[in-house]
Amino acid sequence: MSYYQQVDSIIDKWVGKHGFALFREFGDRPARYEYLSSDEGECCQISIDSPILFNEISLHASGIETRDDEEMQMHWQVPINELGPALEVAVASVRQWFAR
Repeated sequence: MSYYQQVDSIIDKWVGKHGFALFREFGDRPARYEYLSSDEGECCQISIDSPILFNEISLHASGIETRDDEEMQMHWQVPINELGPALEVAVASVRQWFAR
């Protein structure tokens, strides 16, 4: 059983809303991450950690390929019931980076 089972329905709704192609493994381990690209060729990743104790989950937005190798990172730790809105904040943050 995947640790993500309790949050996959939230993640899948987010993926469907944005038409993303979510990655669900890294190597042979469960993972949840998405790449977003700008028209200028920049790339950022939004990754979702497996849920931790106390019904919280962490997610991260990071620049992968950026103009002049700029460092871009944001991290959130939220209650599982706030994961959906936090994922929307992560997408909005990445899109703001692309618009700078």
